[in-house]
Amino acid sequence: MNFLEFFFLISGIIILISALDIARRERFHLLHIFIFLGIGGWLIVFTLFPSILATIGRFFWLQRGADLLVYTSIIFLIYFLLSFIRKNEKQEETITKIVRELAFTNHTSHENR
Repeated sequence: MNFLEFFFLISGIIILISALDIARRERFHLLHIFIFLGIGGWLIVFTLFPSILATIGRFFWLQRGADLLVYTSIIFLIYFLLSFIRKNEKQEETITKIVRELAFTNHTSHENR
């Protein structure tokens, strides 16, 4: 086993442990937990059995299985980026609503004095 394979194997184990810890604490959406479990599991499987990745890559008409990993990584990154943008927009809307309510409450309390 070379250094890169060792690195991927350790990374997969760390991702699996982190995903299980996050699932135990219920801090992420269930879909995100399944995605991280899948990434960690597949990272370990592809490291130990690289021929599986090559076979899956050929199924999608790719010359190298690693290309499939790059394309799926880009898709997941875009998904998580859009997910975080949506969450940020919801937080901004909530903060704006709270600030407006506080401003209205403070304004009406000053008028009543």
